[in-house]
Amino acid sequence: MADGSLRRDAWVYHWRGKNARNVYDVAELPLNVKAAIDDYLLASGRLVTIERDDPLFIATELPHGGGLPIDPYKHLATVTMSYAMAKYAKKAGLDRHFTIHSFRHTSAQQRVALGADILEVNKLLRHKKLDTTLVYLNGLVSQADRRADQLANLVR
Repeated sequence: MADGSLRRDAWVYHWRGKNARNVYDVAELPLNVKAAIDDYLLASGRLVTIERDDPLFIATELPHGGGLPIDPYKHLATVTMSYAMAKYAKKAGLDRHFTIHSFRHTSAQQRVALGADILEVNKLLRHKKLDTTLVYLNGLVSQADRRADQLANLVR
């Protein structure tokens, strides 16, 4: 396209931000991720019944056989997701501090490593301040200085 924008196939979805901001927003989801979500909804028996405002992830069975009925309109608790993430991270041999939020940091770091501008990443993460995005990029090795090797050879 003449304006430099890219065209790709994706699922466009609408959502409201979390916490006090609760701002209406639009984002895109890669088609393979959309297909994985559809597979999850099919396996849980919710693909044809889920409504627009229903939570995507709900508890489908209670740990340790609890006796309370499952509420299909209540979202999966954050602590439940965190527990599952820690369990599977441990099985995969990942750092014990690896969390669901770690995926967000890794995505930001990988985007910059692939050449994305920090302002682009800031906008994608929907951070108000650039300093917040910089925290996500902490520890990221910067792109190599093409002249560094030449300078190092001069001082040897």
